[in-house]
Amino acid sequence: ACCSGGNHANGILDGEHCPGYTLCENTIYFGAGCNSEGGSTLPDFPDDSGTPNGTPNPGVPYYDPDWDNNDPGNVATTVFVTPELLRKKNFRNALDANQENILNGLNQTLYDQIFDFLNHSNSNDILNGTEYYPEDIQTVIEILDFIDDNQDQNGNILPETEAFAEEVITSEVNFKNDNLGVQVFEQDYKSQMSSTELIIFEDLSRDKQLDYLHSAYLAFLYAEFYYENIPQVQYNGKGDAYRHALWNALGAAKLGSATMEQLTSAHEEKPFTYPYHYMEKDMDLYNNNIGINLGNQSNFLLMIKVKTKLENGELVYLSDTNPQATQNSQLIPTNQ
Repeated sequence: ACCSGGNHANGILDGEHCPGYTLCENTIYFGAGCNSEGGSTLPDFPDDSGTPNGTPNPGVPYYDPDWDNNDPGNVATTVFVTPELLRKKNFRNALDANQENILNGLNQTLYDQIFDFLNHSNSNDILNGTEYYPEDIQTVIEILDFIDDNQDQNGNILPETEAFAEEVITSEVNFKNDNLGVQVFEQDYKSQMSSTELIIFEDLSRDKQLDYLHSAYLAFLYAEFYYENIPQVQYNGKGDAYRHALWNALGAAKLGSATMEQLTSAHEEKPFTYPYHYMEKDMDLYNNNIGINLGNQSNFLLMIKVKTKLENGELVYLSDTNPQATQNSQLIPTNQ
């Protein structure tokens, strides 16, 4: 039966009397008494009112109905407070209500992938600390906002959006770990670099190289998610305009605008292969510049901000293509 307030569990935690602990329906709680349902009267962490020693430290059992991963609201349970649980709690505190709802509505695979990513490095400062890296938290918040931005008209999370988010979060882990798949992408991408671009790339640190490659990879992913994956759209069309702008925005945010401008301007130095090829270069350089300026101002929600610029006609694409530029092609705003 539920013990009365102030009674303590005996012979449970340390084989002796345990001050500060209360036994309620065979479950031990730290601090406070039992409620009428056999659960603890403790407040939710981190509201430490009534907690004997303030906010609990890692290693202290403490009741909180919100700590059961993706199923908040459980009652009559104890939680052994670990650094991992504190990290999760601090992360959730960084979310607004809408982001919290999106997180709780994800399928279990994506939910688990997000926290695998946040713990990706397995470094001591993460595993023994109570905070995730701020830049990783920002990445996850961007993904949650992206999912929110692409719900159906009834506010339901779309399976295809979750599948895409899984691909994005997987790429975050892969590029940080520099795995085999990344190296395959790198070799393919290097084959498309100009000689000047390759020289600049090879002079970067490995971390910067991966940031550059990941910017390009994400730009391809998002362009094909938002815009139809056909040559007329992804080559000289709106998908192409979006990809170049996002690539440069992400790269400027990661590498700095000067380095990104050097790399992507050099990328356009490849020889022309047909009479109107120069129009493609003009289009790409224009959209690159828009992206660099955007990435230089902000590093948050760039995939959505670039899409807004496209819809507002601030990017350009080529008309009358086949899908290469023709003598009738012109650069026109992307809201036309």
